[in-house]
Amino acid sequence: MFFLWKQRLLNGPVYLADTGSALGLLIVLYKYVDPERQSRYADAVQRHLTSLEKDGMIHSNGAIGVGWGYVRDGKLIQPIRDEYTTSSALTGGEIYTWMYHMTKEEKYRRTAYQALHWVLSTMRKDGVIPYILIWYYEQVDRDPRVVTAVRKFDQFLMNPQEGKTFGLLTRGPLSTTECNNQDAVTSLAGYALSDILVPGISSRW
Repeated sequence: MFFLWKQRLLNGPVYLADTGSALGLLIVLYKYVDPERQSRYADAVQRHLTSLEKDGMIHSNGAIGVGWGYVRDGKLIQPIRDEYTTSSALTGGEIYTWMYHMTKEEKYRRTAYQALHWVLSTMRKDGVIPYILIWYYEQVDRDPRVVTAVRKFDQFLMNPQEGKTFGLLTRGPLSTTECNNQDAVTSLAGYALSDILVPGISSRW
């Protein structure tokens, strides 16, 4: 996971949802490593959160941005600040909660609370947390080919046999009433919430 993050840093965009997931691994491993490594883990998390604040990734409503779009000379540039459900849960909720637990600094508790409040405010009546991120199509280029490509891929995945060739291990959605395309977002947000309510539960799987 860290190798993939490093490759993205060198070659392309860095997304806060993926980074939050990677840092979640540090949180799980923290109590199992020696003090010197614990210090390095905590420093890595601290530097990451500092960069979020510096680049304006934390919205006033609690939502967390997407990530950084480009790399130039080894440095991240062009922050993508649009509100994003998954990064708000994994980074805004889980990582900031852990930092508050470690430091007892009020700013971390406040950011975690606001991020989770925003995520939960998006929840539908049936419990599904929608995937909120339409940045490229809405802000850069309303190219109809984008919509066509997304629909084509959706149709591909909705065919159980074709979905298996892509790596899906389930039968795939049988109808729009039995399954929806927000399951991954709901589960990732739920993962963050569960680890906040019962710290360390994710490491017991």
